[in-house]
Order: sequence, then structure tokens, then C-alpha cells
Amino acid sequence: LKKLFDAIKAAFAKLSMGELNTDDGVTASITQAKGILADCEAQAPKTDPKLQIVPGLRTPFKKDLYESALSQARLIISDLDMVVLALKGHTKKHTIKHTQGNQQSVEIAMAEAAEKIENSKNASQWTDLLTSQKTWKDLEADLQLTITESLGVCIAVLEHDHEEQLESTHVTKLEKTSNLMQLDGMPAFYAEVSDAAKKKVLTEDKHASVTSLPRTRILLAVNALSLATTHSAELAAKSFESMLYF
Repeated sequence: LKKLFDAIKAAFAKLSMGELNTDDGVTASITQAKGILADCEAQAPKTDPKLQIVPGLRTPFKKDLYESALSQARLIISDLDMVVLALKGHTKKHTIKHTQGNQQSVEIAMAEAAEKIENSKNASQWTDLLTSQKTWKDLEADLQLTITESLGVCIAVLEHDHEEQLESTHVTKLEKTSNLMQLDGMPAFYAEVSDAAKKKVLTEDKHASVTSLPRTRILLAVNALSLATTHSAELAAKSFESMLYF
């Protein structure tokens, strides 16, 4: 579970640095997280404390919290997928008619490669537009805080296997944090990025639809980040509910 959370945090860190198009960027961390999540889900049935033949002095493993953590992690990974889709777009699977054999494969590969290049250019422009706003720093800092501390407190609670009160820096920080479910400065950021999108000239598509407009794509990405914040905070709440003493 720690490795899963580390992969998720790495994805958000790379996103904040604009690493969408690199081989080890956001998409690579998302792919890694999905693989680890599948392994964790496969192991989940084995975490049932009822399977323990001889119970020891430690408190029973918090299986419900572990399963909740996996559910919330899946939601957060989906939010990350939405951010990437909004900023990069998707590559269509092209079908070339009236061609045969290797020529068809070459033409399809060339068409998809050209579209990937175009998506990378758009991703860079939209990412720059996202991160260049004055209010982005506050929003991004709040996002990183919520993700880091929410995942951290979950691990701390799961590892706490005795009846003494849990002492954790993650717990202390979250106790002092208000409005954990919401990103700070969202209204101001929406207003700022909407105004900037109108002024900035981006690569245009002759057949552009409303869903491909810069403002639409940016707001979709930010909404996904807001959902990731909520899903992380929900995990923190579930973790506090599972604490023996609070």
C-alpha cells in the first residue's frame, strides 16, 4: 500500500512540474500505480484478521480501512487519468482503407505518431497555461498537502497495532487543517484561468469543438484535481474513524 501511495504522490509531483510528455512522467506513474493497485486488491482477502490462527497481542488489522484505501486510491487514479486526458487529449486508432500489408501499417503508424506529436504540443501549452496563473501556487500547495497528509494518516492508522494513542505528524497536521475537502482559491483560479484562456493564442484545430477549447480543457483538468482532493480527504476521514483513540 505504501508503494501504491508513493506512485500516486509521484504522479501529482510530476504533474506540478509539468512532466506530461516525458517517458517517466505522470502517465508512467499512473501506470505503475494501477499495477500496484491490482496487486493490493488481489491481496485484500488475505488481510482478514479472522484468518489469523493464533491471535497475538497486537490489535486486529483494520481490513475495512485497507479496503477503503484501495477504493479511494482507484478514484484518485481515475482523477489523474482525467487530468492527463484533459491536457493531452487522446490518440485515435486510425483505419486506412484501400491499402494492403506493410503499407497500411506504416500509414497507420505515421498518422498516430503525428497525432501524438500534436497532442504533446497542446499538452505543453495547456500545462503552461494552467501553472502560469498567480493563484496556481496556492491551489497546487493545498492539493499536495491534502494528498500527502491524507495518504500518510491512512498508513499511520493501518500500522498502529496497539491500544495506546496514535502519535503521528500526519494526524497533527490534519487536526490543524480546515476545509480539507476543498481546494483553496478555486473561485479566484477559475476566474483567472478563464480570462487567460481568452487572451492566449493556442494551437487551433479547424474542426475544434467546445470540448477541445483551451478553457474547457483547463477547467476539466482543475475539476479532476478538485475531485482528487475530495477523494483524498474522504480517505483521511475514514482513517480518523478507524483510530482507537482520537
